[in-house]
Amino acid sequence: MNQIKMGCGQPKINMNYGSFEELLTEIKSKDFQSVFYLDFARIDNFAKQHIYTQIIQNLAAILHIFDADQIYPVFRFDDAVYPLRFPDFKNYMFAGEYRVIEEVENAVKTISGKQESTLDCVLDHAIEQSEQSPNQHLIMMVLISDFCEVTSLTHSKLVKCSSFPVSFIICGSGAGSYKKFISLDVMRTRIFDNLHFVDYGKIQYQMGYYNLLSEEEKTKLTQRDFLVEFFREVPTQRKLIDELGMLQ
Repeated sequence: MNQIKMGCGQPKINMNYGSFEELLTEIKSKDFQSVFYLDFARIDNFAKQHIYTQIIQNLAAILHIFDADQIYPVFRFDDAVYPLRFPDFKNYMFAGEYRVIEEVENAVKTISGKQESTLDCVLDHAIEQSEQSPNQHLIMMVLISDFCEVTSLTHSKLVKCSSFPVSFIICGSGAGSYKKFISLDVMRTRIFDNLHFVDYGKIQYQMGYYNLLSEEEKTKLTQRDFLVEFFREVPTQRKLIDELGMLQ
């Protein structure tokens, strides 16, 4: 693996994309594999169905452009990771964004998670996935509730993950405080900045000033703002992964 001079922290991520189109141009020039992880702990089925499918519907506008095979692994987690509809179905690979949405809608009607969830199991699982596909840059899209925990092991596990070509986008779907995940976003002990936190509820709230627009216009603008915020660190992460020689 090549070495990058780190100075006092990992290389700086470019956060200055002026438009959705500019970010899209940067992203679609590379090939990625998208992987979904959905937090199923301590959240009622209606809320999960509403917010998770809403987020994935927004992501569907862009995923097919840079995910070459459009086959998406989808897992759920609490304190462990499972195929989305396990134990009823062991398959976790779904073709197309709208098949993913359909399967998520079915899962939330029948599955309840444990009382607690932790990011640790996702980080361990991500390393396993990367070891199985060492020539791919994996984009781990992790949708969490207010009750997902950061433990004493989370920081060291995230540092370990930065030795692999894996990017984490953690998306908070609730209305609570996510300070512990924001602290992960700014950690300076990783080989590269491999995690970006997005507060979906905050983005929706900030878009409230578009009161004079039609619902269709408002939805379009909200979606674009969300997608820019969601994916804005990916191009620089990919550049660093290439410079580090992580892809085999």
